[in-house]
Amino acid sequence: MNRFIGTWVGPDEYTAEVEYTVDERGGALVVSARDPSDGETANVSEVSVSGDYLCFRALWCSTGRVADCKLQVQADGEAILTFTYTDHARLVRRAV
Repeated sequence: MNRFIGTWVGPDEYTAEVEYTVDERGGALVVSARDPSDGETANVSEVSVSGDYLCFRALWCSTGRVADCKLQVQADGEAILTFTYTDHARLVRRAV
């Protein structure tokens, strides 16, 4: 079985914001990302394996955030998720 396959969740209430499910379809890995608090799912793209990492991009439509993720399996049943994300904020010019 591929080491990445399964549903990966944070072990406590502080890190359980998103659950990631990795499956295999047609010989390719497929990733889904879901926020269990509200059921929102991300649009996941650019799934690839690079060495020990499963890499993918997740777009959260509700916020416009784009997360670039790297999942590395550490031991049986444990993994490290490294992610960076792009966010945006609305700004207005301060009156002088």
